[in-house]
Amino acid sequence: MSLLSRMLGPRRRTVALEERVRASMAAGDLPTARTLVEEALALAPRAGAIHHLSGLLALREGRPDVAVAHLQTASASEPESVQIRYDFAEALRVSGRPTEALDMYQAVLRAIPELSSALLGLAESLADAGDAATARITLERAMASIARDAGDAKGMSRRRADALAARLGAAQPAAQA
Repeated sequence: MSLLSRMLGPRRRTVALEERVRASMAAGDLPTARTLVEEALALAPRAGAIHHLSGLLALREGRPDVAVAHLQTASASEPESVQIRYDFAEALRVSGRPTEALDMYQAVLRAIPELSSALLGLAESLADAGDAATARITLERAMASIARDAGDAKGMSRRRADALAARLGAAQPAAQA
């Protein structure tokens, strides 16, 4: 247990550890983030926020099945969290479980209908599940949403959409401004 953890009460220790995990992940220091998230899980084994972070970390570490387990726990703990549902859907898709991911993406889209990243994940899951026709339609909707997005995420989403369009043999829309 770190000195910080011994000095603070359990809830404050957990919050402090969450912040340190986020900072370590942002800095790309995944081994430190893993150590900290394990310490946080030991303090608060049922905390949805800690399982959420552990799931995100597992995805970054290339362990999607571990991510699914943690994100499932986080989702059960915080069922109203759209962010956790989205991250859970991503983990399911990455772990090769597209039909399960479909339900999660649809739940996210019920809450935020034009979320481009969820539309794109839904299209990828449809393609992975063998429904190319619906995937193409959903990809068109995702591309329209991406065109309205701003910032760095737009470029990343655009590259992801272009890769899916190529995979589906769909015509790639002209680059959006």
